[in-house]
Amino acid sequence: ISPQQKMMGQASIADITSILFYPNYNVESHKATKQGYVLTLIAKNKTVAYSKIMLSIDKQGMPTRAEFYALSGRLLKTMEFSGVKSIGGYERPTQMKIVDEINNNLQTTVIFKTMEAKKFKESTFTKENLKRISALQIP
Repeated sequence: ISPQQKMMGQASIADITSILFYPNYNVESHKATKQGYVLTLIAKNKTVAYSKIMLSIDKQGMPTRAEFYALSGRLLKTMEFSGVKSIGGYERPTQMKIVDEINNNLQTTVIFKTMEAKKFKESTFTKENLKRISALQIP
């Protein structure tokens, strides 16, 4: 399954699963705003779903909005984060409104109602298993 494939509505697999900012993107620039910061993130390689992300975060570091761009520079999607609650033991947005900026502003809203941490056996974290798990991850 590629990261660009649709899961439901306008939400791709990459939108719903955790977009791994740190390992996959470099911060090209940042700008302070009244509400927080806007980070310009550039993909480290071409295996990720989006070549550029403009990520707005509040002063506590919580994401509030993201704009996702193609390699051509075209805006593909916007995502608004809201409903910050303690879920799964962490404060996090529980709602994501995803807007397809190419197809007449079609929208999908994803709401996380519950989340839980899973416990793994220590043997899960052998070098061999981690290589296998890494190969299965969506970039």
